[in-house]
Amino acid sequence: MALFTSGGKMERKRRNIHSRDMPNFNRNDTDKRKVIKDKKSILKSGGKVIAQKKMLESVEQLDGGKEIREASVTASVITKPFTKVAEITGKNIKEQVKQKHIKEEHIKSVRGKNRSKKKQLHSKDSNNLQKKEKNKTVHRKDKSVKSDYRKFEQRSKENVKRTKDVGSEKKVKKQKLNYVLSKLKNNKSDTSTNVKTLDSVKNILIKAGMCLLPFALVLLIIICIAAIIIALVIALIYNSPFSIFFPPLENGDTIMTVTSQYVAEFNREINTLVSEHKECDIGKIVYKDYEGTSNTPSNYYDVMSVYMVKYGIGNTATVMNENAKTELKTVFDDMCTYTTSINEEKIKNDKGKKEKKKVLYVNVSLKTYYQMETEYSMNENEIELLNSLMSSDAMLALGYNNGNSGTVNGGNKKSSLSQEEINEILNGVTDINANAVCSFVLSKVGYPYSQPLRNSGTHFDCSSLAYYAWKSAGISVMCDGANTAAAEAKWCNDKGCVVKETDLKPGDLIFYSYSNNGRYKNISHVGIYVGNGKMVEAVDEATGVVLQDYHNGSLVMIGRPNKNKK
Repeated sequence: MALFTSGGKMERKRRNIHSRDMPNFNRNDTDKRKVIKDKKSILKSGGKVIAQKKMLESVEQLDGGKEIREASVTASVITKPFTKVAEITGKNIKEQVKQKHIKEEHIKSVRGKNRSKKKQLHSKDSNNLQKKEKNKTVHRKDKSVKSDYRKFEQRSKENVKRTKDVGSEKKVKKQKLNYVLSKLKNNKSDTSTNVKTLDSVKNILIKAGMCLLPFALVLLIIICIAAIIIALVIALIYNSPFSIFFPPLENGDTIMTVTSQYVAEFNREINTLVSEHKECDIGKIVYKDYEGTSNTPSNYYDVMSVYMVKYGIGNTATVMNENAKTELKTVFDDMCTYTTSINEEKIKNDKGKKEKKKVLYVNVSLKTYYQMETEYSMNENEIELLNSLMSSDAMLALGYNNGNSGTVNGGNKKSSLSQEEINEILNGVTDINANAVCSFVLSKVGYPYSQPLRNSGTHFDCSSLAYYAWKSAGISVMCDGANTAAAEAKWCNDKGCVVKETDLKPGDLIFYSYSNNGRYKNISHVGIYVGNGKMVEAVDEATGVVLQDYHNGSLVMIGRPNKNKK
């Protein structure tokens, strides 16, 4: 603070010196200012006095004005000391603010002098740097000017090209516009013609539609009628026995699965009896009167066909609900039965000697569909339906497989022969009777197999083919009024017409046993030898009458009906 005050005194002195030397212009100015201030203060005070007088006059005019005036006088007297104090304090605050302002200006002036000195010290270095920077900037400007000039030249060239291109483009645009305008003009005329043509086309189409409408309605009616007919046909099919050939209407059990279940249960039952053979030495299954080539005979397809004819007319018999299952079970029980019997039989032991043994026979009766025609008293329509369901084509469609048959053991089968092939075979047969037998059986190759129609001449089974073949040669092989394979074998044995396999000749009858059937030597099948390692036989419904290789599996005996004929 001492320094500051000393500095302030020095400034005052300088100002005083300056004021002595210089003319007294400043004093006159200050005097004028004081006079102006005094005038202003007088005016203010005068104004206040006038205002107060007017206020007093206006107050006195009011009611109770004197009381108000006296109260204001007392209030002014009381507040005078406070107002004076306030004026004094305001003046002091103003002076303090002025002093602070003066100090701040002094500090700023001192700092400015110090900065000027520092600038003078560094001015030389800065001048050198400025010169270098100026040189650099000049060099840069030169380069930039050159590059700008080059760019300008390039731009000018490009602008020239652009102007040329723009000119050409403008020409092209004008040409295009002219072309479009010309087209539009032409299109106006074309549109009018097009509208006319469209109207004419619409009229033609409407007329054509009106003409074709009856045909369309007729076609729609035909389609609807066809759909109705198809629906009716499908409904009729599924309400007929032929629904067995179509997919089932419902998921789950089908007629085939249920029938297979019944067959499996039946076979399990009879096999259990045979394996246990209670109170007997051995047990045997006897398929009563069976004739065929299967080791395990079955009337599986017969059962299904009979059921479909009996319950499938006007009913969806293929839907295997509980009612349908019971109906199928009744048919199965009627067609598949067995009985048991006990008898003694001489059987070879391990040493080859025959010994008497007690045998339990399980006699299985598997009725065929043609036997059920009479048992169920079917009419002609039902019999016709049943025969069609059991035809060879229908059996193949249902997946018929008759187990181990001659077709498996034989081979190279043929179901059709030309006359040349037949003559070639017959040329090797010298015996007259044998030639007649071979000619008959070769002419029947390709015929269907059927046991019910075995005597019709249009269908054959194995024994009827052998019987009619030798009958064509003038020899009947019927035995005890029967012409089954077992009966024909017994005839040959009784007549002494049995031959060895090594002496096999065309026309010989070859007898087989594929299962126990209770007949003579359990013979169930017969074929006819035609020479050169070939034979003809009626195998089953799926195969029919065929020519194939000779086979001796399950062979029982060979007979030659004309052996003793001279």
